Amino acid sequence: MSEKITNKKYIFFFITLCSIVYFISYLTRKNYDAALVEIYTSLNISKTLAGLASTGAVMTYGAGQLLSGVLGDRFKAKYIIVTGLLITAVCNFTIPIVSYNIYLMIAVWCVNGLAQAMMWPPIVRIMSDLLDNKNYKKAVLYVTIASSLSTITVYILVPLCIKFSKWQTAFFISCAAAVIICVIWIFGIRFFEKCVSHSKTETECKYETEKALKLDKKYIFITGLIPIAVGIILQGTLRDGVTTWMPSIISETYNLNTSVSILSTVALPLLAIFSSTAASAIQRKFKNEVSSAALLFVISFISAAFLTVFNKTSVILSIFLMAVITACMHGINLMLVCEVPNYFAKFNKVSTVSGILNSFTYIGSAISIYAIAAIAEMFNNWKINFLIWSVISALGFLCCAAAFGKWKKFRDSSIKPE
Repeated sequence: MSEKITNKKYIFFFITLCSIVYFISYLTRKNYDAALVEIYTSLNISKTLAGLASTGAVMTYGAGQLLSGVLGDRFKAKYIIVTGLLITAVCNFTIPIVSYNIYLMIAVWCVNGLAQAMMWPPIVRIMSDLLDNKNYKKAVLYVTIASSLSTITVYILVPLCIKFSKWQTAFFISCAAAVIICVIWIFGIRFFEKCVSHSKTETECKYETEKALKLDKKYIFITGLIPIAVGIILQGTLRDGVTTWMPSIISETYNLNTSVSILSTVALPLLAIFSSTAASAIQRKFKNEVSSAALLFVISFISAAFLTVFNKTSVILSIFLMAVITACMHGINLMLVCEVPNYFAKFNKVSTVSGILNSFTYIGSAISIYAIAAIAEMFNNWKINFLIWSVISALGFLCCAAAFGKWKKFRDSSIKPE
C-alpha cells in the first residue's frame, strides 16, 4: 500500500488540486444544462428533444463510471484524468460549432459524458492512496463543495454570456479552462507523487486484485450495498432532475425571462454547500453514512410535500424548496457515493466501488431528466412532478433504513480508530 502524505501544507495543496480538477469537471459538464432553456428556445425545439443531450450524456457518464472505476484500480489514475480533461475540452469546443443541429449536439455531448466519467473514480482512488482516512473525508467534502462552487459559476457564466454575447461563448470558455487545468494537473500530481514512495510489487498487486474480486461478491450482500445502490438511484433522480429543469419550472410558472430563471438556479448549489458541510457534521455525530443519508431524505420529503401544496404561492418559496431538495441530495451523494468507497480500500477496490456507486446516480439522472419533461408536457403542468419527488424521497428513506444495520456492522469492523 502506498505511503500517505503527512505534511499538512502538502495535504492542503493536494486537496486543492483535486478540488480544482473536479471544479473543471462540473464546469465542462453542467454548462449544457444551464443553457438548456436558451438552447430549446433559440432552436425552436421541444424541451424533450433538447433534453436528450443531457439524458444521453448522463447515460454515457453512468456507463463510463463502470469502465473508469475498473481502470482506475488497474492503471495509473492520473493519466485517466488527463485523458478525460482533454476529451471534454474538445467536446466543449465542438458544441458551438455544431449548435445549428441538435442531433449533432446530442452526439457530441454523449461523448462528453464518457470523458467526464474519467474524472471521479480515479480522483477517489488517488485521494484514498495518498491520504489517511481522516484527511480523505476532508478531501471528499472539499471536492464536493468545489462541484457546488462550479455549478454556481456555470449558472452565473451562462446568463452573462447570453446577455452580453451568446450561449455558445460559455462552451469556449469552459474548453480553455479545461486545457489550462489539465497542464496544472500533470505537473501538480507529479510533485505529490514524489512526496510518497510506492512499495507494492506487481506480484502483491495481482494477489490483492484477485482477493478483492472474490470478496466483492460476498460484500455486495453483507454490507447492504443493494439498498444503498437503489437509494443512490433515487438521489440521482432528484438531484439532477430538479437542477436541470428548475430554470424551466421557474420561467414557465412565473413568466420570468430565460437569463433570470437560469440565474435563480444559483440557489441550488449555494444550499448544497451548506448541506454537504452539515451532512459531514451529522456523519461525525452518527458515525454512519447511511443513517445520515436517511435523515436528509426525510428533509427532502418534507420540502417536496410543501412544494406540491405551495408551488404557485411565491417564486422565492419555490426556489428555496427546490434548493433544499437538491441540497439534501448533494449531502446524500457525499455520504453514499463519496465516503462509502473508502471503506473498500483494504480490498484495493476504491475506484471500482466508486465507479459502480456513482453509475447508479446517473441511472436516476438519465431517467429523471427525460421523464420530468415528458410528465410536464403530458399533464401540461409541473405540479405532478412535485408529488412524485415526495414519493421518491420517501422511498429513499426506506432504502437507507433497509441498509442501516448491515452497513453499520461492516463499517464498524472496517474503520481504523482516528
